[in-house]
Amino acid sequence: MSSANSKRHKTLPFRVILSNADKNEYSSFAWILRERSRMPTLTETTAHLLLLRAFGKLYESITKNIPSEIDKNKLWQVYVTNAVRRFILFISAYRDSRPLDLKQKLEVYEFEDGVRYFCPLEKLLLPLDILMVWHSFLLNPKSFLDECARNSVLDFAYFPFPLQRISDAISKDTFEYLPRDSDIQTFTEITSNFMNKLDATHERSAAQSLSLKYDVTLREILDMSLTVYCPMCHSPLNRTPYTNIEGTGFSDKNFTITPEVRCPCLKELDVHIINHDTLRSLQMYSDVASSDHDLILPNVYKYFSNELHPGMFDEGKEYGVSAACKHLIKSLDSWKGTSVIEFIKKLWSVPKFSRIIKNILRHYLQMNLIHNSIPANLNTYSDGVSNMTTLVMITEDLVGCILRQQRFIEKMNKINLLESPMLGNSLMESSVRYDRFFQLMTMNKKNQIVVPTLDIDMFWHTHMLSTFYYLEKCTSSKAKMIIDHNDKIEESRLSSNFEKTAKLYSDKFKEPYSICFCWYCVATREKFKKKKKVFGKKKDEVKLYSTSWLFNWDNETGITHISTHNYIEWPGNRGSKNRELLFDAYHQKPNEQYPWKDDTHQRASYDGMFVISPIAPINQQNTELWGPGACISSGPEGNGGGCSGAACGSSECGNNGPGRGVLCGSAVSACGVDGSGSLSGGASAMNGNIPSCGSDGWMG
Repeated sequence: MSSANSKRHKTLPFRVILSNADKNEYSSFAWILRERSRMPTLTETTAHLLLLRAFGKLYESITKNIPSEIDKNKLWQVYVTNAVRRFILFISAYRDSRPLDLKQKLEVYEFEDGVRYFCPLEKLLLPLDILMVWHSFLLNPKSFLDECARNSVLDFAYFPFPLQRISDAISKDTFEYLPRDSDIQTFTEITSNFMNKLDATHERSAAQSLSLKYDVTLREILDMSLTVYCPMCHSPLNRTPYTNIEGTGFSDKNFTITPEVRCPCLKELDVHIINHDTLRSLQMYSDVASSDHDLILPNVYKYFSNELHPGMFDEGKEYGVSAACKHLIKSLDSWKGTSVIEFIKKLWSVPKFSRIIKNILRHYLQMNLIHNSIPANLNTYSDGVSNMTTLVMITEDLVGCILRQQRFIEKMNKINLLESPMLGNSLMESSVRYDRFFQLMTMNKKNQIVVPTLDIDMFWHTHMLSTFYYLEKCTSSKAKMIIDHNDKIEESRLSSNFEKTAKLYSDKFKEPYSICFCWYCVATREKFKKKKKVFGKKKDEVKLYSTSWLFNWDNETGITHISTHNYIEWPGNRGSKNRELLFDAYHQKPNEQYPWKDDTHQRASYDGMFVISPIAPINQQNTELWGPGACISSGPEGNGGGCSGAACGSSECGNNGPGRGVLCGSAVSACGVDGSGSLSGGASAMNGNIPSCGSDGWMG
């Protein structure tokens, strides 16, 4: 490298921003100072951009030596699945290592002297693959809080993602992740102590030993043999690789093993083989059969927590809702011995059952249950309220979360905002734009979905990496609830709502929302501009933008382009029809594609490659259980296919039918802590007058 280039490289703005930053520009330091409210800073966003480069470097290092005839994305998915397994082991070890006298609530943990508790996390710098899982999980805030609350690790949930320590460990020249020896030693000590406890009842396998390593290679992962355990009694069933030539490994869609010994659970439920569907069914049976004050059913905190929706529910209402669901399920004769999909379809045909119970159960169809490859010590962990196994059981499909998020990472790294000579100025402008976007997103307005541009999305992602501050900002806004960032938006809805967002922004702030000049964004702006030519700009202004680093004229990509990493192609005839209508609306030429179409999406949308396709997160045969826009990221209230109102907020489902707000009412106490209440009925039960979940838009 020449001396001139070396000097320029050393003085790149991102280096200056990070080297000159004060500690109070990071959420982790603000947390120590007990600040209650803050927005993401330029320094944090710069550190976040640096982390995305490190993630890109990790993908390159894992896939670089794979022969061309082997599917690199399939092997990357195997690597990611192992990373999720390691994350679950780590968070279980963390929970086991912390003080036992922590009060388990959806609140901030404090010692008597007022100092926030986040030890031992403050002393840890995790492996990059585990950080990648944690990072993607944080970008699904409601699901993240739901899983942490259910597993009694809310102190972990509220600990800010340590961007400062992470950025310090990333090379500013090569973007490689280079932790210190002391960081590696601390991680190994915590995980080793936990694994030794698990080994008291289960023999340590090679896979368990590899889980203790700070760095694991792809070859080591491919050579692993996992033991699959019964979700109910935790008996070992049989061993399986992550993947094999036959496509029956755990990471494969057609995963299949025959139990060596049929435990009492399999005999009772008449299960003879284990695949992803039977494993999900066993997980549901296990969760429903547990006592009411042990593990709460998935998604209950997500929709019924007073902390996520202040003033809407009484404290502890989650226990009553979960208990009532369990009692109703167990009241059906066919609740055992039936697959999850068959069971949900039966519930669909019973009018007396509220749809909220189906919303909770429907989550089981998307589970990637890698935690069932880890032994769970039956000497239960107790937080003073609930009893549970020592293993943290995460049911969210974190593999799919990472693979969908990878599209955003690839796009941001391609734009290379990090090394822009105008990085500081650009981030200041984007910070203002995100603050405005947040105002639009938290408006107390029904049925409004707002869609970010890439630069705004970058700040939004950075904001969500500090769950405590993101929660505080959302619940103190006009929305009065946490705004979810769901990464599964049906394609046609993304397009139509980007158009609406651009108009909202222009009307309120008197400035253009996007300066991108691709044909799609031009057509979108023209929808609400009158008496303007197609481009609506002067020639010299078009030239200015076309030569700017912000916008690549040849590739039609730019930092203010619509952020589309979260779109899906809805399976089935309805999805195809919606895409045809979108195609016709913008007069697309033959053989052209939308600006957000990319190879990553096409690769990941191949349904046969994954346990659950990470793009359309449901199987083709189960589409009737969702509405046409089942997965929507929105503002305070949804606009999709199933849930609307204040409790669901901007979560997976919106309101696309006539029955908004008919599922859960002001008297959820009818469920009762003992679970004796009803999930159906009038305003005195869960079908009351609070517009939290539901519509008649569920069915296809």
